[in-house]
Amino acid sequence: MPSDKKIPASVGILTLNCGKTLRRALDSLTDFSEIIVCDGNSTDDTLEIAREYGAKIIRQYDSDEPNLRCEKDKANVRNRNMQAASFDWYFFMDSDDELRPEVAEEIRSIVQNPNPSFLIYKMPTRIILSGRLIQHASVYPAYQTRLFNRKTGARFKGPVHERIIFDGKEYPVGVMKSFYYFHWPEERVK
Repeated sequence: MPSDKKIPASVGILTLNCGKTLRRALDSLTDFSEIIVCDGNSTDDTLEIAREYGAKIIRQYDSDEPNLRCEKDKANVRNRNMQAASFDWYFFMDSDDELRPEVAEEIRSIVQNPNPSFLIYKMPTRIILSGRLIQHASVYPAYQTRLFNRKTGARFKGPVHERIIFDGKEYPVGVMKSFYYFHWPEERVK
């Protein structure tokens, strides 16, 4: 049963002209205490939508140049987003995805636990292709680390396909039960 109290965690999202998909992502995050949108100077309605949801907005770069892509510097931009977080627990997602209620509740149970079993968690993923849930694939379930406590010193690394680095000996990784859903348009797999 969802609680009326907000989940004491920060959620980071990178955006660039994401007006068509951002509302779905933000609708799925209303139970979180803080949403941080790190934007590449969008020229569509991305920032207007982010403000509508009360998101904290920061820039990906210290520049006024419109439509800045972080394709070759994604880890640094994700780190910038994470550093703007107010909470130790940090979850990151993409602007075209959504967090299902069961995932939010599982995160709530982790971050509200005064002695969690782990401080870094990976979760199984699923793909929604053009609105259809793909339930079986040779890569299922794939796992991605998406939730961690910043006290671990975890950071993003890698120019394009960034990953989270941390001391794996000191901080073993827990596995969440709930699936993270990626929304992919048909053209992504062509």
